[in-house]
Amino acid sequence: MKILLDSNVLIAAFATRGLCHTLFEQSIYRHEVISSREIPAEVAKNLKKKLKLPQNLVEETVSYIEESATLIVPQPLNQKPCRDPNDVHVPNLALTAGCDYLVTGDDDLLTLKKIEDIPIVSPRTFWPILRSSVTIDK
Repeated sequence: MKILLDSNVLIAAFATRGLCHTLFEQSIYRHEVISSREIPAEVAKNLKKKLKLPQNLVEETVSYIEESATLIVPQPLNQKPCRDPNDVHVPNLALTAGCDYLVTGDDDLLTLKKIEDIPIVSPRTFWPILRSSVTIDK
């Protein structure tokens, strides 16, 4: 299964040891996590600016994300599928990579419910889906 974890899910994964952390760890061990250069960059910016993490910890976190994920260059879509123009790269990435799920906490993306045939779900909604998947697709 190909899973796109949005930057807000990754930030939560490294800020706390809760559901998002478990989703990230289970996803990288059991499936293929999709990312792009933009997502780890956004994670780094927020970990440093909002959470005030030291630069070395931010760099380690970004390196771990980049090493654990398949990095894809998103292709532009013909239409803007979401309300926030800063989020357009996320559904573009999901479509380019042929993701099975886009997992996000962003309401602008969640309101879409899906992009083409890719479900857009919250971490809480994705958790039982991930738990029930038993195959390793890597």
